[in-house]
Amino acid sequence: MKPESELSDIERQILAECRAIASETMYNYDKPETLRDVITSEEREVVAQEYFRAALQEIEYAHHHEDPPGTPELVLRAIRYLAGHAMPPIRDNTAWFYESLRTLILIALPHTASPKGGEPFFVDLRRGMDCADEWSRQHHSPET
Repeated sequence: MKPESELSDIERQILAECRAIASETMYNYDKPETLRDVITSEEREVVAQEYFRAALQEIEYAHHHEDPPGTPELVLRAIRYLAGHAMPPIRDNTAWFYESLRTLILIALPHTASPKGGEPFFVDLRRGMDCADEWSRQHHSPET
């Protein structure tokens, strides 16, 4: 992996988001009882770097996707979406991040048709996205 000083602007943004998610998933709400219970900044950084590696893989996938075209910004938006689902019980389970990000990217950039019988799920996805969009608008509105 290239040094941080050589990252592009979008890569720096993605790494910052990965670090924020790692800080959330590795947060210890309980008072540590022993030194083993203390989560260090180095441990958080290891998790953030694993998230970042997964993000780079998805950028590569998006780069080769033609219809619709994928972009690193799409991957950044997916990571920002995942941040709302990051919580301490996840801890250093990087498989959660990888699988969740991969699923979001595959929904946004499908590479195959749905198998027969899978199409009704599209209605469920749209309904869920509309609901989440409405909740976001309410939560982020100027009145709240």
